[in-house]
Amino acid sequence: MSIMGRIRVFQIVLVIAVVAIAATAIVSLRGANHYIERVQISRRQVDAMTELALRANRFSEQIAELLLVGEPERLEFEDSRRKMLAQFDALRRSIEQEDDFFRDPANEAEEREEAGRLDRMRQLVRAIDRTVERILLLDQQGRREEAISLFRTEIENRYDKELESLIDAAVADEREDVVEADTLAQGVSRTLLYGFLAALTALLAVIVAAGVLFARSLRKPMDALVEGTRAVEQGDLAHRVVYDRPDEFGVLAQRFNAMSTRLEAHRRDLTATRDTLERQVAERTQEIASANRQLTELDRQRVRFFGDISHELKTPLTVLRAEAELALRGPSRPEGVYRSALESVVAHAASMSDLVDDLLFLARSDADEIRFEFRSVSLDGAVDQAVQDASVLSQSRSIRIVYRCPKPAPVVRADPRRLKQALLVMLDNSARYAEEGSEITVEVRPVEAGRVEIMVRDRGPGIPVDEAPFVFDRFYRGSTAMEGVVGNGLGLPIARWIVEKHDGDITLSSTPGQGTEVRVSLPLAA
Repeated sequence: MSIMGRIRVFQIVLVIAVVAIAATAIVSLRGANHYIERVQISRRQVDAMTELALRANRFSEQIAELLLVGEPERLEFEDSRRKMLAQFDALRRSIEQEDDFFRDPANEAEEREEAGRLDRMRQLVRAIDRTVERILLLDQQGRREEAISLFRTEIENRYDKELESLIDAAVADEREDVVEADTLAQGVSRTLLYGFLAALTALLAVIVAAGVLFARSLRKPMDALVEGTRAVEQGDLAHRVVYDRPDEFGVLAQRFNAMSTRLEAHRRDLTATRDTLERQVAERTQEIASANRQLTELDRQRVRFFGDISHELKTPLTVLRAEAELALRGPSRPEGVYRSALESVVAHAASMSDLVDDLLFLARSDADEIRFEFRSVSLDGAVDQAVQDASVLSQSRSIRIVYRCPKPAPVVRADPRRLKQALLVMLDNSARYAEEGSEITVEVRPVEAGRVEIMVRDRGPGIPVDEAPFVFDRFYRGSTAMEGVVGNGLGLPIARWIVEKHDGDITLSSTPGQGTEVRVSLPLAA
């Protein structure tokens, strides 16, 4: 038999056992519930009888208080009477419920006795009502002594005693019923319990026997598979499971052996791959460490840049304020003093405007909001305009700009305004750092098929070798730039962005103490 067949047989045995246990439990519960409900009904009837006795006693007391106090006690008398009659109705319903529950011809005589007793109680209550009316009439006529005498003889000594005796008899009978029902319920519960335990024991024995037989049929193939998995766990991929019966475990053994064969081949491949991965991880780790160092340096440069920006914004603002305060302080001054102050204000405002323009340009470039108007442009005219503008800036330091361009001039596809902006950045940097009275060389020359180069060379202090790789990074200002030269570290990043938008390249080479050379390579127009 296959494993699934054995499992189905065991499942059928379990289902039969569970159904049998459930049926036994249901029968036991039904039998026990019958007697439990019988006990509950008898207890409720005893409680109703006891409550009726209390209500009747309270009613008798209210009659006496009404006789003694008079009309102020009328409401409590009526309430006590109403509650006693309501308790009579509750007792009647309890007796009817008991009769409906039993429906036993052997109990007809007892039921008739209970009904007669209840009718007699109601007759006594009506007689008490009539006597109360007579007592109240006598009291209203001023015959109190006769009223009190009638209360004692008729109600206290006659009706109350008979009613009390009837209630006591009913309570005694119901308590006997409760004891009898308790005894029957306990006997039935014990019988049902013993029967249920016996059935449960037999069914458990059947389940255990079926489980043992089922477990024995599974032990051998499972032990073989466990041994195989343990061997594979310890690394012995050459181990094979020996079990060839035509059942599910036989199929599983074949699949296990095939898996071991594949795992053995995969392990050889993984060993070779691991070595490759370890080498690649080592390389990537070095790259990440290098990138982390670069990010740390960039963050340091950014912090330094914001410090510089704060200083460069604060300094002109301080000068502006000082100039304005000096001009306004004291008595009126000559026009030349005010003009000098306003010229200083304009100069510093222009410096701040340039700084803000650079920041806005970079922000717009990151958002790709800057539009270019490309067309065929002669480099002779474009570069010459930039040289002329830069000459104005360099005259204050007696720096001469030498410009050379071949004839005919190369033509490129460019936005002349943006190209001029990039060239002015290069020329402005050279004018700032070149030695006073030195020379800046600007040269346009073809370099290779389809490309032209613009070179700007100065005779300044140069850039240290360890700082040269970072000059095109935003916010970066080298140690040379910090020595009294105004700047914000944004010019070269802007120039590089513009050149790259023209499909060009920009490079920088520098020799400390000899100067710096910047080269821009652009494709020629088609």
